[in-house]
Amino acid sequence: MMAESNKASNKNGQEGGGTESDLLASAEMKTTEDVKVPKLLIDQVIGQERGVEVIKKAANQRRHVMLIGTPGTGKSMLASSMAELLPKEELQDLLVYPNAEDKNTPKIRIVPRGKGKEIVDAQKLEVSINEIFPNPTVKQVVFQITFPNLFYMENKIVGELQLKIMKEFPHSAFLFRRRLLFADIGPGVKAEALPGPLDEGEGKKIWQFKSDKNCQLNVLTDTLDISSPYHKTYNLEGGDKFRDIIKFVLDSFFEVTSIPIINRVGLRYIDECPIPSKDNDTFRLYYNSIFPTERFDLDDAKEMNFKTLIRKGDYFLSYIESLQKVGEEYKLILDFDGFAEKIASEECLEVTDKLHEIISKEYESTIKEPVYEYMRTRREV
Repeated sequence: MMAESNKASNKNGQEGGGTESDLLASAEMKTTEDVKVPKLLIDQVIGQERGVEVIKKAANQRRHVMLIGTPGTGKSMLASSMAELLPKEELQDLLVYPNAEDKNTPKIRIVPRGKGKEIVDAQKLEVSINEIFPNPTVKQVVFQITFPNLFYMENKIVGELQLKIMKEFPHSAFLFRRRLLFADIGPGVKAEALPGPLDEGEGKKIWQFKSDKNCQLNVLTDTLDISSPYHKTYNLEGGDKFRDIIKFVLDSFFEVTSIPIINRVGLRYIDECPIPSKDNDTFRLYYNSIFPTERFDLDDAKEMNFKTLIRKGDYFLSYIESLQKVGEEYKLILDFDGFAEKIASEECLEVTDKLHEIISKEYESTIKEPVYEYMRTRREV
């Protein structure tokens, strides 16, 4: 169906044989509060009787409608009113996505009414960093889970788990960590006089596994962590994904241990960011920093630190900014430590994805375009 705008309705009232005052002469009202506004939007349309008729018929027959007219003639209002007339329980949202394999055939996703806007709004908030940089600022990425102490763990690690992960982590070692106390107690003072117990128990057993690319896995009876100075992407195509390593280790670990609940899931990124010139103007050009450069001259600063722990819905983020001298140059150290608590084991990877998303957004909010250019520049090793 096609409805054209009723241009005649926009003509002066004199052509219809009456003035504006004549048309309102029979209306008894003192203020606009006396004007009764219909509940349905379609009943609020004035001067588009033919359009209203077409809209009602199309909604009743589940037909499409094309509205053509100059701006201000009521097309949007008529279209919105049609949505009110359709049965809400049958409405659906259609999301159209580009198809990389065939640009002429987009991908269509159908979701319940109202869900489409939620998805679009969420995707608008997603991090826009979508490239793998040859010279990333991240120097260390760590994934960690903690769980109730598993006293039977030793045999499982030495046997089943090691065999499952050996393909990715062929190098192994056993470490024993124990606290030591060094104290200058002076002549004539006995160790018993020192405050606090000296016996720290049996120490911690650590089973350590390494990949050929120096990705390291540490397993204790209550902790598992994976660290990597190698991976340049979490989940982008075109590079070795840190997420794949996490999934591989978790799948193997949970298959062996059958742990139902995880006390803490954490993901941490430590970035070492460039400061080409230690002055306020350059620093502001590169970063949206917490540092109060409007009060202090960066050139005079020997050290600057900021730390906060904030809640992000069901998640937490520890964020640290630190100005440090690395070698002969000053660097801005960004430390993002996201975590969640009391997580079902089958939800670990999904939670880690969310933590990565939170950290990525905060990182993107901190750096500016010159840092992107720095990361795109290949450096000689």
